[in-house]
Amino acid sequence: MHLTSSMALMRDSALDQGLRPLGLSTSRYRVLGVLVRFGRTRMTDLANLTAMDRTSLTRIADQMVQAGLVARTSTPKDRRQVFLEITETGREAHRDAVAVVLGYNARLLRGIPEPVQREAARTLMTMAANLAPNPGARDGIIHYADPANDRE
Repeated sequence: MHLTSSMALMRDSALDQGLRPLGLSTSRYRVLGVLVRFGRTRMTDLANLTAMDRTSLTRIADQMVQAGLVARTSTPKDRRQVFLEITETGREAHRDAVAVVLGYNARLLRGIPEPVQREAARTLMTMAANLAPNPGARDGIIHYADPANDRE
């Protein structure tokens, strides 16, 4: 597991450097990716889909609101439920970031045959399912599932 953690840290560090000129970090990119895919999303669902704890996600969301990448909203019925929604500035930043991320992913997978990549992905999915704190987190992390379907 040390190797898996080390690789994730090295990749995130390299991505942070590559994304910095776009005003992004790996965490911000993940949040934007969820919002591009699912639209307006509850903070709880964002936490599940990005595998971030709520405290870190709240801090990142505050920074993203200040940068104009996302907007924070709530419903009149329940002001405690907080949602994030991507702005046009956020969409543009995400579009630019995708090329950076795909380049790093290609570098990471260079020289590894596709069948081996697929087997590794299956193994990691099983490991993630074994560790996920709840079904919503499991499906969000493994299948990038629609948060509306992840309610317990």
